[in-house]
Amino acid sequence: MRNRLMIIAFSVIFIFLVILLLSGYLLPSNHSTNLSESNDFIEINGFKIHFNYKINLEKTETIVFLHSFGGNLHMWDSIINNIKNYNILTYDMIGFGKSDKPIINYSLDTQAFYLKLLLEKLGIEECHLIGSSMGASTAVYFCAKYPNSVKKLVLLAPSGFPGSMNHRFPGNLFYKPGILNKLGQYFTANILFRIMFPHSLGYQAFSVTASYDSSYISALTKIVKPVLLFWSKGDNRSLFEYSDKYRALLKNCRFVIKPEIAGHNIHSFDVKKLTVEIVNFLSNN
Repeated sequence: MRNRLMIIAFSVIFIFLVILLLSGYLLPSNHSTNLSESNDFIEINGFKIHFNYKINLEKTETIVFLHSFGGNLHMWDSIINNIKNYNILTYDMIGFGKSDKPIINYSLDTQAFYLKLLLEKLGIEECHLIGSSMGASTAVYFCAKYPNSVKKLVLLAPSGFPGSMNHRFPGNLFYKPGILNKLGQYFTANILFRIMFPHSLGYQAFSVTASYDSSYISALTKIVKPVLLFWSKGDNRSLFEYSDKYRALLKNCRFVIKPEIAGHNIHSFDVKKLTVEIVNFLSNN
């Protein structure tokens, strides 16, 4: 009986420590404002996906925007409001925003798969992909897996390269592939945990970072489409030093360094200039 109580006590302590390590993921995302602006949903593989598709009848090219971890489709509002000559698709990736949040593997491969199904449902055969952080990593994976569906890539501080995420010790140990990552996924998938912390993105965090492995490096080597890569030397989440690794692997890459003050939030820094740089890249044949 005593041993059993000790096991229970240690289990409770461990869960508490995991909760502390996930404290940044227990509250609603800072990107969650203005979620009521769009109410379009589509069912993909049995789950509801929240999206907004603005069609310009005079133009045939489509830009698809992929948000960062903890974000939603509205993180791109300031940029898309300045883009006039394209069809624009923004959406909440599965597990985020208003989209369903099932207990599934939120790997880059999974996100790419659901994006492909979404494009097929909307009748989009080819598009430009723009992604930030996790969204940029998803764009890389998608382009490698479905190259005929992509025209050009715009990557803002991608986070998928193994070791590139600057998590503070000891929390970083839980996000590396291995037993601690598996334990994190197990506890955050627990029904009690999800009831206590309904806004927690802990499970998504453990799940997606487990896919930041050698398969992502392989995906980078397969990309031959034109790429515009943005990075800031002041980025304290996706370390700037890894930009060299991307440039070495991407075969057709244009690199733009943003000021240190931009940090990891390149999408919201000097938006007008950023938009001009993006549009010029997409429109240049």
